[in-house]
Amino acid sequence: MIKEKHIAKIPDNYATNNQIWIAIVPHISNNEVVGFYLNTYEDLTMDSIFDTWFKELGYAKEAALEDFGIKESDWKKIAF
Repeated sequence: MIKEKHIAKIPDNYATNNQIWIAIVPHISNNEVVGFYLNTYEDLTMDSIFDTWFKELGYAKEAALEDFGIKESDWKKIAF
């Protein structure tokens, strides 16, 4: 299984409470993806400031678009 997370910079007009970065990270249990965490960060090297769990990747991306203005083209995939 290839493990990938999606990362984007939150646009300035949506950035609040030091939330500058956003990531969608798969929730893996028993070597299977069972959902996705939508996390916000001040710095990607630190723990997340806030997270929300979604069953489907599409729902996490919809929330990122509605809450933070993140478009599909803003996401960068990073293996981990």
